[in-house]
Amino acid sequence: MFNDDQLLTNKAKRIIEVNQNLSFRELRQRLKKKDIPESVIEEVLTLDELHELQNAIRLVRIKSKTVKGRNPIAIKQKLLKQLMSKGFGYEISAKALSEVNDN
Repeated sequence: MFNDDQLLTNKAKRIIEVNQNLSFRELRQRLKKKDIPESVIEEVLTLDELHELQNAIRLVRIKSKTVKGRNPIAIKQKLLKQLMSKGFGYEISAKALSEVNDN
């Protein structure tokens, strides 16, 4: 049968699958709220910058439709603030904004 570590690992993987669009900080918080030990979190939550960047880009595209303002700098600042409030770091947020603005 399964031991406790295997059960916790499987539970953590399911939580990550369900919450794929979140930043790593948000995922880490969700796992901690579900009483997953730090050792299991480190095991299942591998830092994948490309995946997190894709999530940030997706969020920028969604939020850019709803952000009001005429000044492009103000709009960019609002989007940056929203990304960072969702747990994305500054580097990822800035890359996502430039990626969306370039396209």
